[in-house]
Amino acid sequence: MKERVRTDILSVLSEAISVLRKKEEKDILQLKEISDHTIHSASIYQDQDAVQIAVVIYALYKMIMRGAATNFYRRFLTKLAKAHDFLAQKDINKYRNMIKSMFSEISRQDRKLKLYIEDVVAKARIKKGSKLFEHGLSAATAADVLGISQWELLNYLGKTKIYEQLPQRNVEYRIRLARKLFNLR
Repeated sequence: MKERVRTDILSVLSEAISVLRKKEEKDILQLKEISDHTIHSASIYQDQDAVQIAVVIYALYKMIMRGAATNFYRRFLTKLAKAHDFLAQKDINKYRNMIKSMFSEISRQDRKLKLYIEDVVAKARIKKGSKLFEHGLSAATAADVLGISQWELLNYLGKTKIYEQLPQRNVEYRIRLARKLFNLR
């Protein structure tokens, strides 16, 4: 595991643990934000560990919002704390085993785990598409490269206001960049 990913996951785990200890609904909503942040990291680093923790946090958020039992998220809080400790000690194998344990627990409690995984991966693709767009590819090309719809990508780009932040470049520049990216003359 890359050190940047490890420190990012440690931060995410710390935030999630803090939110779960408060147990207030307004704070529980932060779990979704934490998951979204992790999705961004996963799309940048292309790291399985980052994707997994994003899925775990997102699934936990969904389950709590649907009324998961208090004893469920107390157990989950304990597991998150153990995962944090293992990762802080750089014991990656024990950390990954704890994540697998959390996936198993989520699967037992909620049959929608597969949907959560698909949702997190789709969001990561959309964020990666926005990065390709920022680097000069058209929205259509970026969506095609990542296997997402233009509608999904444009919807996300509209919310981020990336259009306003990009320097206005002419068509010739974009063609040169596209040829360079795809090793064309």
